[in-house]
Amino acid sequence: MKVLEVNLENIRAIEKLTWKLPDKCPPAGWHVILGDNGSGKSSFLRALAIGLLGLERSTALWVDYAAWLRQNADEGHISINIQADAGDELSNANDGIIKVIGVGGGGSNAVNHMYSQGIKDVEFVICNTDAHALKSSTVPTRLSIGQNLTEGFGAGANPEKGRQAALESKEEIREMLGNDTKMVFITAGMGGGTGTGAAPVIAKVAKELGILTIGVVTIPFAFEGRKKMQAAEVGVKELRENCDTTLVIHCDNLREIFGNLTIREAFTKADNIIMAAVMPVIDLVTITAEVNIDFDDVKTVMKDSGAAVMGSAITEGEGRALRAAEEALSSPLLNNTDIHGAQKILLSIMSGEQAELEMDELTEITEYIQDKAGQEAEVIFGHGIDADLGQSIRVTVIATGFELRTTTYTSANSTLNDSDLIEPSQEENSILFEHSGFEKLSESYSEEHLQHKKYVLKINFGFNSSLNTYWTKSTENGVDFSYKTAWGHNNGWFSAGFGPFRRFTGGDAEYEKLLDGPKNKKLAAHLSLFKENVALSEALNWLRELKFRSLESHTSGFLDLMKSFINQPDFLPHNTRLEEVSSEGIFFCDANHSRVNIFELSDGFRSVLSLAFELLRQLESNYGENIFEVIPDTEMIRVKVPGVVLIDEIDAHLHPVWQKRIGYWLTKHFPKIQFFVTTHSPLVCQASEKGSVFRLPVPGTDDLGGMVEGADLNRLIYGNVLEAYGTEVFGLAYTQSEAGQALATRLTTLNEKALKTELTDAEKIERDDLRKILPISDSEAFVKKILGDL
Repeated sequence: MKVLEVNLENIRAIEKLTWKLPDKCPPAGWHVILGDNGSGKSSFLRALAIGLLGLERSTALWVDYAAWLRQNADEGHISINIQADAGDELSNANDGIIKVIGVGGGGSNAVNHMYSQGIKDVEFVICNTDAHALKSSTVPTRLSIGQNLTEGFGAGANPEKGRQAALESKEEIREMLGNDTKMVFITAGMGGGTGTGAAPVIAKVAKELGILTIGVVTIPFAFEGRKKMQAAEVGVKELRENCDTTLVIHCDNLREIFGNLTIREAFTKADNIIMAAVMPVIDLVTITAEVNIDFDDVKTVMKDSGAAVMGSAITEGEGRALRAAEEALSSPLLNNTDIHGAQKILLSIMSGEQAELEMDELTEITEYIQDKAGQEAEVIFGHGIDADLGQSIRVTVIATGFELRTTTYTSANSTLNDSDLIEPSQEENSILFEHSGFEKLSESYSEEHLQHKKYVLKINFGFNSSLNTYWTKSTENGVDFSYKTAWGHNNGWFSAGFGPFRRFTGGDAEYEKLLDGPKNKKLAAHLSLFKENVALSEALNWLRELKFRSLESHTSGFLDLMKSFINQPDFLPHNTRLEEVSSEGIFFCDANHSRVNIFELSDGFRSVLSLAFELLRQLESNYGENIFEVIPDTEMIRVKVPGVVLIDEIDAHLHPVWQKRIGYWLTKHFPKIQFFVTTHSPLVCQASEKGSVFRLPVPGTDDLGGMVEGADLNRLIYGNVLEAYGTEVFGLAYTQSEAGQALATRLTTLNEKALKTELTDAEKIERDDLRKILPISDSEAFVKKILGDL
């Protein structure tokens, strides 16, 4: 067992400074932390990493070296800059108020489709036992379940294996759902292994956490066979027992609507139907209306309600109100359009700005729905304006609370007997419609306050050989608590940290295993900040994996795109290029057109390349292969995904040319990443034109430190290196050696004498020689002297 102990001297929580997402996302950029030796730059980044990791009870941590931080925190000047998407407001706090979870192959396909539509205000998650399917998804939040049981090869169409896989990963499921999730949709294709078996387990965990849980599942096509149909029915029954509301979509009904489709078209239509079933409920919660339906209204109707009937329709023109109500309840996808006997009805009516809803139309719709449901039904309705509707209106109806009675599932090709199934009388589908944009969810934050004069964090981790898994346990100031990634499953969120010893070899083997441990990847992504003997060798293994992946699938061009990204002309100096990735090694072509193994490159090359490759590896692991974008009409390739990256001593092993270039390159090609870096080099600060510069207090003094602003900041960004060193930030009154200072003083004396009298020939020669040696000092010292005399 390895023990990672982090002693952060002088780090305390500040009473009024809490770790939370800001109301508005600050811009991505280059944020530099400066300070003398011993000022605590590394501790500063470590404290930031602890907050990003979200260790339980540590979310309020920041750094307090002197009174300035506490004062600024009280005045609201200090904020935690976390990048979600440049310039956008953050829609959700912490783990996401609404989640849509795709379970198994069918459910994951549906969620992949929804995610590709750019739907906001929702966190999409896919859960699967198939590691390859997870890897190929573009959805950022992916949960591999049952790794020990299935070894990443799926459940083999065995629902019991899917159920056991979910039970094995029950704690990971609970962590994924988080503390702030209020509503979760669980979608799956019933009849297979993972979706059928795991979806009810996930639903049960969600219900235990008090989350409003809605199941949206499909019954397979008849051509998929009787055995799969029977498994689907059992799965629906078990899911319904663990959900507040369940919507079931019969795939065979698609043929009645769309005719004879190809197999691919049929499954795509099924994905569209699932999206159409989910989006009306999300619309009800997220769109602010004049007569508003809020989350509590939705919860009142859908909690513990069993089967539901849902329909939605958009109409315009004469008689649009009644037609919308009728069509919402007459979808050809609904097996049973009779909502009579429903105890609760949720009715949403949206109209466009060009033809707003009239009172008579509202009365017509509500009376029709009430009449169809029965006078005993409780109807909750809302009305709002959706500019996208133009002259149309949209009516959405959700009916719940039906009494159970015997029914059957039938289709033209079904061989099921009437006695095979017992299900609720009301079946549960919705029709296709175009969803509108969403407004933001209200945000709520929990505050935690800690005060410690000395903060000691211990993270214990080990390897369980029998289960082939890693485990993690932490203590904070001697108090045990479980490791928790507070933001690890947030849609689109990513963070990583890199220490000063960025290298490919020479690391501790146990730490290398942790870096590649799937359960601890959030911790591993920051590990080198805390331990010097951590090597980034996994990045090289990843490059080889990409090569194998490209050979297996000719459709995957990720390796070629990644090579083009690295080989852009403004990154590696002297036209050095990544040439080949193979089983023999990773090779570059240098300035002399020689083939060079990566291990033969200079320390500077390897430092930068280990950082670049490991960052790309982690981004690809977090987001999938779809992390790059090519800018139209240019050859520039950049990373399009957001996150926060911490880098300690970014200038280590770097030539001054690279110190000057590195910040510009990273912010140009990772435009949505927020970089926090420490450095001793003013050249690194020049990229902070888009960002900020912090200066930590000088050790052993009453110095207040703080944000570098005004003229000092401008001199760091726009001035030359000597001007930067002469600022208060670096505190060098003289940038020359003592001998150089003596020569500069002599040059000033000669310049002064030349203004008053003639210099001797020897003095003229001496001054000319000094001017060649000290061209800047000549003009600078002379001007200062003249200004002083004035």
